[in-house]
Amino acid sequence: ALVRDAAYESLLKEKRRAIHSRVLASLESDHDIAPELLAVHAEEAGLIDRAIDLWESAGKAAILRPAYDEGIAHIGRAIDLVDTRNNDGDKEAIERAMSLQVQRGMAYLTRLGHGADETVSAFELAIRLADEIGDTPMRYSILYGLWIGKGVRGEHQEARLRAETLIEQATHSTETAPLVVAHRVAGTTYGFMGEFAKALEHLDIALKHYDPIEHEGLADRFGQDIGVSVNTFQALNRLATGHCLRARNHSEEAVRIARQTAHVQTVCYALSIRSIFCLFDGDTNTAHRCMTEVQPIIAEHSLVMWQNFGSMIMEVLAARSGDRDSIRRYLKADEDLIATKVRMFVPQLRIVAAFSAVEMGLQDEAAALAGMATDLIGQTGETYALAELHRAMARIAYSGNDVAEAEKQLMNALEIARKQGARLWELRAAIDLAQIMEHYDRFGPATDMLKTIVEDFDEDDCPGDLKIARNLLSNTTAP
Repeated sequence: ALVRDAAYESLLKEKRRAIHSRVLASLESDHDIAPELLAVHAEEAGLIDRAIDLWESAGKAAILRPAYDEGIAHIGRAIDLVDTRNNDGDKEAIERAMSLQVQRGMAYLTRLGHGADETVSAFELAIRLADEIGDTPMRYSILYGLWIGKGVRGEHQEARLRAETLIEQATHSTETAPLVVAHRVAGTTYGFMGEFAKALEHLDIALKHYDPIEHEGLADRFGQDIGVSVNTFQALNRLATGHCLRARNHSEEAVRIARQTAHVQTVCYALSIRSIFCLFDGDTNTAHRCMTEVQPIIAEHSLVMWQNFGSMIMEVLAARSGDRDSIRRYLKADEDLIATKVRMFVPQLRIVAAFSAVEMGLQDEAAALAGMATDLIGQTGETYALAELHRAMARIAYSGNDVAEAEKQLMNALEIARKQGARLWELRAAIDLAQIMEHYDRFGPATDMLKTIVEDFDEDDCPGDLKIARNLLSNTTAP
């Protein structure tokens, strides 16, 4: 081997290149040869453009399998080769580098998470390259990637600005997909910010223009199937505004489409977020089934963000079943997710964990979780479940026999829910307030308020919450 290596090294560079070129030509006739093997020979032969093409093909093939780490490495090698060339003023080379950065950003998004430094850096570099080029059809995908980074990190004001830019960009497109995506991301951002009327306005536009046939197969361009994302956030916002049956239909449709795509990121996205939806809907059985289905997929592909979300959701479910040690484990999973710079959905999960903690008699842990949720909402402006936070704080106060504080927190919850148009959160706060009044034989205004809220709901909507409310009303009469 040493003799062979020495002889090889003694060959002139041009002769070595010629050998690799002949090997490449010979291997290319075999369509079963892995593109990364061809890429090595093309690179050694000095055929840089061909090597870039082959490394890119190898990266795409690996991601499609999916083998994300391998794909990221292959795309990275293509980027390195583009960067080694003198690209000053070479628009074609800059466009190539930009395209590769977008592909790497999307792969990082799935493997490491939407808010990971690597994901954000890839899209930030891509937008700088796009600015060098000027007008480019890839600008939209890059802006979408930047919106993802802002939203997942809980930088919702910045995400809103990105969403508005996407809407403006979409007006110049001949495609309908950018229009659907732009209004979906705007609706998502407004929903996280607790502006449900604006959220649903944008999400309804997205749903109106969504075409399952025309928009099929765009998951790699936008991180996940766009029909799944539209239905997912329709569900979350419809739930908060008290349209539970419609919300459940959207949630089920998101999962149905996701399963059809067999796209790893889409499936993990749909099932994980549906589990969070079910926690707020009170459907722990479906949440558990979703987690049981998705966790093996997450583990197989080592998807960091979804692994951490899955751990948090599973510990909340364990807490719901009375596992007192689950709160400690939840806090560790929460810490792990925050370490990846993900903030999206974290306030909501802290709130549902706080409810579970207080139900198990862990008042100190519940108060700590509520305080953590309060802090993060203050940092991010993610007020989707702010009314529910005050309801959790009321439960904590009531468990400590501080009835006045409980009533105060419930009045805060009612005020916030009314301002947001969050009718389900308003109904739940009114139920809790009426239950306190019933316990202390203080009927009247609370019961009247609950009756008014109940009458605003359709007869068969939100059946679980309305059953509690109607039973309460039937058992209480004003003196």
